[in-house]
Amino acid sequence: MDTNQVGNLFEQIKAFVQKNKVAAISIVVAVIAVGGGYNFYQSQPKSVATAVNVEFSGYDGYGQLEYDSQEINVEIQRVAYRSVGFNKNQVEDLINRDPLILAEISASSSLNSKYKKANAIISSVSYNFDKTSELSNGDTVTLSISPKSSKSPIKKETKKFKVEGLEKTETISTKALLEEYPVTFIGFNNYGKIKLPTDKDGNQLFTISDTKENYKNGETVRLDVAQSYISGLEKEGKKLESSEIEVEVKDLKEISDISNITEALTKNDSYAKSKYENSDYATYTLEKQSDHISYNVASYSDAASGQIYLVSIYKISKQGKYDNSVQYAYYGYRYYVNTDNSLDLETSNKVYGYETQDLEKLRAELETEGYKEYKASSDK
Repeated sequence: MDTNQVGNLFEQIKAFVQKNKVAAISIVVAVIAVGGGYNFYQSQPKSVATAVNVEFSGYDGYGQLEYDSQEINVEIQRVAYRSVGFNKNQVEDLINRDPLILAEISASSSLNSKYKKANAIISSVSYNFDKTSELSNGDTVTLSISPKSSKSPIKKETKKFKVEGLEKTETISTKALLEEYPVTFIGFNNYGKIKLPTDKDGNQLFTISDTKENYKNGETVRLDVAQSYISGLEKEGKKLESSEIEVEVKDLKEISDISNITEALTKNDSYAKSKYENSDYATYTLEKQSDHISYNVASYSDAASGQIYLVSIYKISKQGKYDNSVQYAYYGYRYYVNTDNSLDLETSNKVYGYETQDLEKLRAELETEGYKEYKASSDK
């Protein structure tokens, strides 16, 4: 285009503007308005919640929320990098950690300043869900996005998600649980022990709420189901009717069913007397105060037999050449129980306690060790 043509074109434009002043001014105003509106939009905090997609898995009541945190992290980075002045290509390169853009930033003070500001923006934004587990269909989960700075280009916002698609949960009754894992009682009435079942891995399924040492038929025992077992059921889409279970003590044999208990008690007398033989320096008189019995369960093997501990407390009066005294002590034996409910007298082991002048203290210590006073008439 030569000089004359350029001049002609300029004259044409000039003539158009003079002829259409109102239209030209309107176009300029519109351009300014659009540019100002764009700048205003760019200055407003941007939403990043739209980048979050969630999924729900598991069973109704025990559902889990899952999401890709990388998605929201990338969106936060994208907004931060754009807000400090990086162009579109630079933003994507920074998100992908392109080594060339990082080298350029390192070599340029102006780019490095932008980069530091963008990283400050990124680190100042936190986000979290109010609940991510134990979800039920119909629940509402809220995502909160919270920038720490009021000048952050990231918008402070919340986004709600409705829980749906979780599988139906199966309820297991306490009756069914006890049928699969029965609780049993072994030993003798008034001296019984509880035997708790274990799962296939040998873990205890129940814990006992009380600290009772001896049980009798007809009593009720409250058990708590182990949390580890409950958690395992939840992963399978199952839940218990109740985490607390009551069981009745039953099937305990009577002490009177032990055919040779009287003979065993006689052995206690012989044992005690053998410890206090008269001599030229002292004469001893032994008087039985009470009999005590305990049933202990072997902890090392389910197949091992329990043992009866049968002891007697004696008052030992000493008349000595140089002194007189009164002491109390217990002597007895522990026995394995035969299949016919008799005590195995041949393999018995001795049991004894120290001498003391405090009879009640001695009785209290036996009770603490799980002994219960035995009176033949009360068990017949």
